Amino acid sequence: MEAQYLPSSKTNSMAIVSLIAGILAWFIALILLCLNLGILPIFTIATMGLGSMLYLCTAAPGCISMIGWLVAIIAGHAAKRQIKQTGDRGGGAATAGLIMGYIGLGLTVIIICLIVILLIAGVPILDQLNSGYGY
Repeated sequence: MEAQYLPSSKTNSMAIVSLIAGILAWFIALILLCLNLGILPIFTIATMGLGSMLYLCTAAPGCISMIGWLVAIIAGHAAKRQIKQTGDRGGGAATAGLIMGYIGLGLTVIIICLIVILLIAGVPILDQLNSGYGY
């Protein structure tokens, strides 16, 4: 006979970690997207190109989103396994963290592949970006 677990009243902590990591990673990614597409181009034009160095400053924080999505995926899978064993609550939070993590990493991989394809095809990506800022 199989042992059946009664549902626990506590929420699995790994599920909460997965959910929070997914939310924070998306928040950082969206803030950096708005910064790179909205504010920095205007600042670069206003400073006659000197503001383009700020793009380098946003490269490192951009990696934080990918790390957050990885944490969300790893913690989400660990939470699902623990929930199955212990009967804790938090299955929905773990699933949400998994979804946010997989979508974020998937979009990152797709964007990187597109950039590599464009570079291999010889499309002058940097020349087109720089010409728009009055260099």
